[in-house]
Parts: sequence; C-alpha cells; structure tokens
Amino acid sequence: MILAQPNHAEHSANTLNMIEKITRQDRDAFRELYLQSSAKLFGVAMRIVKDADKASDVLQDAYLQIWRNFDRFDKKKGTLEGWMVGVVRFRAIDALRRDRVLSEHVSDGYDLDNYRPAHSANENRSSESAMALWGCIDRLSDDQRMCILDAHFQGYTHEELSTRHKAPLGTIKSRIKRGLFALKECMDQ
Repeated sequence: MILAQPNHAEHSANTLNMIEKITRQDRDAFRELYLQSSAKLFGVAMRIVKDADKASDVLQDAYLQIWRNFDRFDKKKGTLEGWMVGVVRFRAIDALRRDRVLSEHVSDGYDLDNYRPAHSANENRSSESAMALWGCIDRLSDDQRMCILDAHFQGYTHEELSTRHKAPLGTIKSRIKRGLFALKECMDQ
C-alpha cells in the first residue's frame, strides 16, 4: 500500500497532498485512496469477520465513516493507514457483536494458525512486522494470549471474556493490560 511509511510518524508528500484534498471533500482523491487501500483493509475485515460478504459490508461502512469523519484524522497522532485500519477493525468488531448469538465454547488451547494472516510471495516489511508480532504473541502466557486474541480477533468485550474464560472481570482486564504491555516491550526490542 502506498500509504505505508518506513517512519510511521511521517507521511510522504503524496500522502499529505491526498490528505489535504480529501479534507476538502475531493472525491477523486478519495477514489485514489480507496484504490490504494481497499485490498489491505478488506483483508483486515476478513480476518475478523471470516466471511467475504460481511467483510464487504464492513468495508463499505468503514469507507463511508472515513469519508464522513475525515476531519477527525489527525496526522500528528499517526499514519492515515493506521487510522483507517482502526476504523475497519472497529466496524468489523461491531458487525461481529451485532450478528453474534453468544454460543460459548471454551477450548483448552488455541490454534494460532487460525489467527495468523496468510503469507504471499510478495511479502514486504509490514509482513516482517507481523511475523515479529506473532513471535511476541507466542511468548505470552496462555491466559494473556487467549484474552488478547478473543478481544481483538473475535470482538469479545471484557465482560464477555470474563464469562467465556470463567474469570473475574478484573483478572481479564489485568491479563489484557499486562499482555499488551509485554507485546509492546517485545516489539520495542
């Protein structure tokens, strides 16, 4: 994706130009943004909802939200790509929550391969980062890993995780907080 930058705190001149145009409601610039980002964002939605039709609906809702709320994007806080991934992720989680009939089933362990993104022959630095992240996830305790994966990939709330894992709400929150801190430390190495 053209929007990805080696230094995540900065945007390229092309991206800054595109941001400026979209802020002024330039439909051609938004169309270009869509062409550059839709495949990746569809992949984000698919990993969460695991259904192509639902992922398409999520993507449509997300782009509508991005268009309508583009003024909320703050280039000082992060990259355009990161902001858009967040919008898609939250839309996908909302779709899961909306459609889900709670069918509780707790497995003894997780097959992490179900969560890992598929790799293509055209891997780039973002897939290297993803591989590093999965290496860090593998290092977490089972409890931390299960809570983080359920929250981020299945869309469970803390309350739902408490029921699902038969643990107090405070324990669930601590597992997630400590797990995310451990992931940050691992990724910073």
